[in-house]
Amino acid sequence: MQPFPHHYSVAAHGTSHDDVTLKSAGLPPLLTAPPSSSVDPEIAGPPKPCSSLRVRLEVVDGTDEAQARRLLEKAEQACLVTNSLKFAPHLQAEVRFVPAAEPVAAWHQVD
Repeated sequence: MQPFPHHYSVAAHGTSHDDVTLKSAGLPPLLTAPPSSSVDPEIAGPPKPCSSLRVRLEVVDGTDEAQARRLLEKAEQACLVTNSLKFAPHLQAEVRFVPAAEPVAAWHQVD
């Protein structure tokens, strides 16, 4: 892992009538959309669920799974993005154990 601050290069592509696709090297594309009208009529977008936050955290074998989940919950509570939303997203977390020799990575996808 590189030292702080972390920098990420992300490209976004979309139109005013479509979803926006986010791309970054080495990661699968992330399809994003504005909330549906059922969440906030002022910023209505196409009807899509936007209330779940799916997260997979990869940790080395032997890591305390309960502690890893607590850290994910704390990260969600302190997240500037989720705290700025007009709805409360639901965290769906997966903790995956990998051998110490494999690189450890984390990713998230907002639906």
